[in-house]
Amino acid sequence: MADSEKTGGFRAEVSLGDSGSTALVRAYGEIDMATAEQFRGAVAEAFELDADTVLVELGGVPLLTSSGLSVLAESHEQALAARRNLVVRTAGAPRIVHQAITAVGLDQVLTIRAEDDAE
Repeated sequence: MADSEKTGGFRAEVSLGDSGSTALVRAYGEIDMATAEQFRGAVAEAFELDADTVLVELGGVPLLTSSGLSVLAESHEQALAARRNLVVRTAGAPRIVHQAITAVGLDQVLTIRAEDDAE
């Protein structure tokens, strides 16, 4: 674990996968207006690890509001600019998290993995 940010029950762990080609962000807790900056910082830290892929795991996130969705959209733009892959894994998250992503159309631009697979 490279870093852990904690705010109001939200926590994000950033690490580099075993192969070194994937930076992993594991988010836990609600991502809302109060915690979006911490989430944004964790994703930015993952991009700094210079891996080909940034994998954002939302399995520990019970609620993803528009603030968190904005971070995902910004992260997608950052990945495109850096010519990297951004993958969002929703395995283990409540259905409402996946519904929030699809309601705003982010499932049309992000790579979403609903299954729990190895990195």
